Amino acid sequence: MLLPTSALDLVAKSITYIATADFLRRAIRELSDTSQYMSSLKVPRRRRLLQLNAIFCVAWSVIFSILICRAVGFRHPCPPFCATQAYSMLDLSCQCIYADINCAKLGIHDPSPELAPRDVGTSLFYLQVSRCPLRDGFSTEILEPFHQLCEIFVLFSEMEAWEGPLPSTVTSVLIRFSRLRAIPKALHQNIPKTLVLLQLEGCPLDPIPKMVFSWMIFANLSFTSVLSGFLNMTNLQIIDLRLNNISRIPWPLVERGVALDLSLNAINVSSAEIVDPRAIASRQLILDGTPFCHHKGEKSTSCNSICGEHCNVNWIGDHWCDWPCFTAACNFDDGDCDTFGFDRS
Repeated sequence: MLLPTSALDLVAKSITYIATADFLRRAIRELSDTSQYMSSLKVPRRRRLLQLNAIFCVAWSVIFSILICRAVGFRHPCPPFCATQAYSMLDLSCQCIYADINCAKLGIHDPSPELAPRDVGTSLFYLQVSRCPLRDGFSTEILEPFHQLCEIFVLFSEMEAWEGPLPSTVTSVLIRFSRLRAIPKALHQNIPKTLVLLQLEGCPLDPIPKMVFSWMIFANLSFTSVLSGFLNMTNLQIIDLRLNNISRIPWPLVERGVALDLSLNAINVSSAEIVDPRAIASRQLILDGTPFCHHKGEKSTSCNSICGEHCNVNWIGDHWCDWPCFTAACNFDDGDCDTFGFDRS
């Protein structure tokens, strides 16, 4: 990066430029000393070229130093929720790349005004919004200025609907712990061609539109059976259905080699008897926290233990806030939820 990101970086780059200028000056002096061995016709011409080169380098270094000092010392500061920003040498406005808006911490109700281009620029790439109501999702006008927006994460919201549409550049959408009871229009109508991942967790959904089966992850959505749409997906490799109410294992998917996470579902011993034991032993089929694993006991090597009622021990301390693990029995997810400002009492 040519543009320094801090005062220390400015000093380091300045030393480099000064050293380069000094090296050029010494080179010119040495070349001048050896000029007596050159022909009288060539000496003036080469000397003029060296002088022009030296003047150009010095002028460019002065201009560059002025631009650097201007960019570092006079840049418009980004809002505190901007975790990462781009540094432009000529544009002094804030160009936020990663915005992490926590309404509870900021003491606000609506995150939309915080996303004004005059405050965060138009270079937003990653947007995370947590503990905000967002009952109707984001309006089109709010997200439209961001032509590079790729990922949208909405965590711990009261979202009930989202009209959309999504920006054409979005590749991933993750909504965890909301009040959605159906797939909102923004996530199944006028879907951008770039969208490859949609993950929904912690909301009681109604039947899922068939068109969304190819790019969804379903976790903690209160399903009672594996949706038939999965069986028709020949390219499917991974299904995450943890924390639902599924009681039967989709044996055809297991036979096809699909990695299937059914942890914390209602899979009992009789339902798992027909399953190839190798699928469970290899963790291709995950049944942690199910009646099947409870029957096997804690010594079973094919099942991981469960902390509390709905928390897999593997989720604790994985740098991902898992709400079921935010209990005293699970050491409050080893601090994974602390950044969201939840009260441990």
